[in-house]
Amino acid sequence: MAFDLLTSADYPQIRMSIRVDLGPGDLPDEAIAFATPAASQRVLVLDPMAGQWPPGSDEAQRDHDAAVYYAAASLATALPQVLRERFQEYNYEFAPYDYAARADMLRTMAATLLSLNLETSAIDLMRPVAMALAPGGRGDVSEPCIGPAPQPWIGTGGMEPPYVPIPTPP
Repeated sequence: MAFDLLTSADYPQIRMSIRVDLGPGDLPDEAIAFATPAASQRVLVLDPMAGQWPPGSDEAQRDHDAAVYYAAASLATALPQVLRERFQEYNYEFAPYDYAARADMLRTMAATLLSLNLETSAIDLMRPVAMALAPGGRGDVSEPCIGPAPQPWIGTGGMEPPYVPIPTPP
């Protein structure tokens, strides 16, 4: 069974995190149920102690709220943008709401809450894993290598083979 910080009792809180006037008709429970396991797993990946904090502690509440924000962020961009549409003489009206910006704000709020538990910065939590774990530098590309000298490998921080030397004329 998957680790889940959220239950169906949290669905109204997830809806309200996206927009206060959302109801079950706008965002069904089935859609929220689809997003909550992934949100809980994301919190667990970032905070390995999630689920082990004492019940009622500030840390457990932060993990729970971060899972709510991550679930809301994943659902925010799935909401319909068209409010009204008419076929003859085609009229339409879009929602005056930027769901992508709201999803970004919700992800930032979740990372900020988790940073309090982990004693790290929210920016470190939002950084892509490849950027956080990549070793080395970008190599030296200021002077191109000509001849049998090793070529710098961009992104490895070193002059590691295999390299292909440029053949010299006879």
